[in-house]
Amino acid sequence: MRKLYVLLGTFALCTLSGCAEDPNDLLVADTISTINSTTQNIEQVTKTLKDGVAKAKQENKPLDKNTFAEATREAGELKKWAEKLQRIKAQTEIYKEGVTKDQKEALAKKHKPAFVQALVDLDAAQKKLDAALKEADAVAAPEDKLTASWASSQTTLMDNLRWKLEEGQKEFEVLTKRQG
Repeated sequence: MRKLYVLLGTFALCTLSGCAEDPNDLLVADTISTINSTTQNIEQVTKTLKDGVAKAKQENKPLDKNTFAEATREAGELKKWAEKLQRIKAQTEIYKEGVTKDQKEALAKKHKPAFVQALVDLDAAQKKLDAALKEADAVAAPEDKLTASWASSQTTLMDNLRWKLEEGQKEFEVLTKRQG
């Protein structure tokens, strides 16, 4: 997820450097809002896992399959946020031509604190998710855990969840590679 943090930072700096007019101001604000929504989505997946782990520990049972299903569904939403950022980037490319240096600096000054905070929050949420995934793996039933070998033809519930998370993160990486 650190790669995602760095890549989103690069994307935002490109966005900030190419913006100044009102449409650009809205695009930067929308970028920040989308990053915050992504963070909330990751926090929801984390909460679902933590609640499921707490319940499993309390009942002294393996992690419930419904917890995996809910967390996987929530993780699928990450792709939606990445696609929204891709649309914002496309709009940014259209508007950034003809923006003066002063306009760029004013926009960066206006939005930089909120943008930096959004990235810090995103990084913190990802670290919490990583910890929640480890906890979930520890209390999952053996048949639900991450397989030891990717060559296995059997897909576990942990595999599905991790795959959904990876799928969303790859969309963010595609976004930042396109800007390079």
